[in-house]
Amino acid sequence: MSGQEDADRDIQAFLEDALDPARQKPRCRTLLLSGVAGIGKTTIARILGNIALCWNPTEGHQACGTCAICKAFQENPPRGIDDYFEISAAEYSGVHAMSHLVALMRRAPLGRFKVGFADEAHRASRMGKDALLKDLEEPSPYAIYILATTEPDKLGAALLSRCHHVRLRPPSMTDRLHFLRRRCEVGWGLPPENYEPAALERLAVRVGANYRELAAALDRCITAGPLTTDTVDRLFPDPLAACLSSAEALLDDDLSGAISALVEAPGTPDEKRAAMQSLLLGLSLACVRGVVTPYDPLSDVPLERRQALVARFDARRPQSVSLATYLEDCARFWGASR
Repeated sequence: MSGQEDADRDIQAFLEDALDPARQKPRCRTLLLSGVAGIGKTTIARILGNIALCWNPTEGHQACGTCAICKAFQENPPRGIDDYFEISAAEYSGVHAMSHLVALMRRAPLGRFKVGFADEAHRASRMGKDALLKDLEEPSPYAIYILATTEPDKLGAALLSRCHHVRLRPPSMTDRLHFLRRRCEVGWGLPPENYEPAALERLAVRVGANYRELAAALDRCITAGPLTTDTVDRLFPDPLAACLSSAEALLDDDLSGAISALVEAPGTPDEKRAAMQSLLLGLSLACVRGVVTPYDPLSDVPLERRQALVARFDARRPQSVSLATYLEDCARFWGASR
């Protein structure tokens, strides 16, 4: 898993403990995956389910990829697997979904294990969580539970104490670029000479910081035309450009012009506020503090325009406050405004 080395080691340790045939009573057969939406929790759960149920696993706990179980797991979602169940507590009544999963997991397996995956586990009702907790307190020797959540604290201390908790961190810019390049070259078969690297950098900056949104955005760009910066700009306009115009209008005391620029900017109100915050922080870091970042969201803005904007903020700041602090205070205002 790109950028998830610590999580990868934790999951490997869980697998070795849960699947070891020599261990009659593993320390824990309940894995909790937590992280932001779109980070890959469901994908990881299905991979682990495949490994646990594979008929011919290789050394090192890897699925063979050729048996009927492995082929069934290649579908999305997996179908026709007697010993694998998945539910989403967000889509059904929490108590009924979780209780149904627990009832299925208590039946004897056809193979060595049964794997139950509960997505959005924190959305289950209190009764649903109690049903799961009772099963975890008296676990079946063949049951492996995998829970996924964006809010682990809502599961409660009792459930958390019975889980092997693996936290998946949001992807960094380097992780996002690695993911996009791999999807281009492996998923789509595009060699590096058939796309512009700068296009991937723009996607990584402009699209939400999770793999699901990145994959959808990349697929859309490739389908729409050549993977170039022009294609990215057309499909995913840069909100910073509109924010720049809005900031300049505000400095001219042109309130209607500032509002018009923000209204025309792409994205939701929250995304626009975040873009304005990013613009002001970028001005402070790059033009005042001199901090160089690998992927500067303001890199497309001409230096002269940036410097002119900073000079105008400088003219407006209170004498008792430094320019960098003033810009960062303005950024905090946009981040907190509603």
